[in-house]
Amino acid sequence: MDLAGLEFDLRSIYSLMRLSEKLGITPPLQENGNAKCRKYYPFVVTIVIIIGCWVVLYGTITCLWALFTTTNIILGIFFDCCRSLGVLNRKTWKTFLDLFTYIDKKLNKHLIITCKKNLIQRQLLLCHFFIFFVFGYDIYICYANNGWKHFRYTLFKYFGYYHATITALVLMHFAAALSVRFKRINNILTKSSNLHGVISNFVPKYATGGLNNLKSIKEVSDYYLLLSELVDMFNKLFGWQIFLMTENIIAVLLEIFNSLMLAIDYTQKTSDAHHDFRTILVLTSLVLIFILAQSKIILHCEDVNNESRNTLTISYKLQQTVEPSSDERNELVILGDVVNLLNTKTCAAGFYCVNRSLLSRVFSTVISYSIVLIQFNKQK
Repeated sequence: MDLAGLEFDLRSIYSLMRLSEKLGITPPLQENGNAKCRKYYPFVVTIVIIIGCWVVLYGTITCLWALFTTTNIILGIFFDCCRSLGVLNRKTWKTFLDLFTYIDKKLNKHLIITCKKNLIQRQLLLCHFFIFFVFGYDIYICYANNGWKHFRYTLFKYFGYYHATITALVLMHFAAALSVRFKRINNILTKSSNLHGVISNFVPKYATGGLNNLKSIKEVSDYYLLLSELVDMFNKLFGWQIFLMTENIIAVLLEIFNSLMLAIDYTQKTSDAHHDFRTILVLTSLVLIFILAQSKIILHCEDVNNESRNTLTISYKLQQTVEPSSDERNELVILGDVVNLLNTKTCAAGFYCVNRSLLSRVFSTVISYSIVLIQFNKQK
């Protein structure tokens, strides 16, 4: 689904935000109801997630399952814990949402915005249908393969998968929202080939006193500063989730590839049916969901980085359209300096910049270790 039209108004994703609030992913949108419940609910959800993860890890170790399953579960524990860290930072979340609302009011004050809630509701319905179909079949296969003795330790992982899927949706939509707002500013700047045409997009045609070019350029600089602050808070709230989600996907892909080789190699004899081909098919479907969501998140984050730098390019081009000694050119120079100084980028917990090269690193890592797996299995 194209999120460009959906993300012009933050209200369009309130249904997703309310669901993520119930799962303890995001704090309450509105400060109403029981104050103590709002205060302690995120801590309760976090504790439940941690306990559930350790139960899954205990069952994995005691059942002596594949090494990559244990590795994946360990990474999953850190990922599950970090998914709820953002909700504990309520002050940052409140500022994050307030800034989004403020920027929307400023950018859209002369536009009629249609709140497309039905689009996000249809997306959630389709996502739930696919997720529960995969989960239901996976539960059936896992129980048939392992019995209740081993299966009981894995029940919580389905909540973890669902929780991670909704977290990925929240990440995807906020990354898309940031990208659209940067594009909105740059589209306004590039609407006309001359500076007066650019400024006319900020000021109503019926305004008296003519166009105030200097004031309008300063408004663009203010918008950029606010968006840069939003990106910084986005990195604080979601940086660890993006980092650990990426590493977890690598581990899951290696686990599935290892299981696939054991399933198609009839010389390999296992003590149980854990490597049943139907199980691999279900797990592959589940991983595809995360790969698609992760790819969308990465591509939207790259759009934020590109549009941020594009503001600098537009500023340089507009400097050539005004008098060298004019105040407008000085403000454009200041805008360019601000973009250079802030160097706004989306980052994964400060480890690396989130862009499409991250996808190539993921696949290159999986391919490299898959070659090792092939050699290891052949030597058995």
